[in-house]
Amino acid sequence: MKVERLSFLVSPSSAVKDFLTLDKRMWDPWLRMRPGFIQKTATVHPGGRIEIQIFWKSKEDQHKAADNPELPVIEATFRNALGPIYRLLYSD
Repeated sequence: MKVERLSFLVSPSSAVKDFLTLDKRMWDPWLRMRPGFIQKTATVHPGGRIEIQIFWKSKEDQHKAADNPELPVIEATFRNALGPIYRLLYSD
């Protein structure tokens, strides 16, 4: 199993709910369609930091999803819908 970790900072922190709602609406259906996807969790920390973990059956499944040509389109749509309220702190 491979766990992909993403950390975001949402500012203002009052927009965390908006981030999570849109994330669930946009990313969850797309992820569920990817081979090897197991589940996704999100943890909210004080100050607007959000940790997302995406569980994959294998590192290869994660890489196949990352190479999907739909990914940049979904990322751009997500960013355009939310505006500049978040930034990616790290991903692995």
